[in-house]
Amino acid sequence: AAGGVLGLAFNNLGLIGILPVLGNLQYTLAIFRFTDNERAVKISFLISVACYVVFNALILNFVGAVSDMIVIITTVVVLIKGQSGQDREQS
Repeated sequence: AAGGVLGLAFNNLGLIGILPVLGNLQYTLAIFRFTDNERAVKISFLISVACYVVFNALILNFVGAVSDMIVIITTVVVLIKGQSGQDREQS
């Protein structure tokens, strides 16, 4: 809660500056909520990084946006491989 409050208090970029705060806040809540659901935490991580991609692109930090896109692609691949692994285990 303190991170969200302080993030909003020190935000000097308007609506754009809210993106990283929201990304971090929802990821933090997911960590506490989905302690035993690794897939849900990974999806929450994707949402958080997507907020950072948009934020970095809007502030013209293209290096950050591209590196965050690489993180998104890697996480999606891991999620897909994990899902196909679960399908094999159920067979």
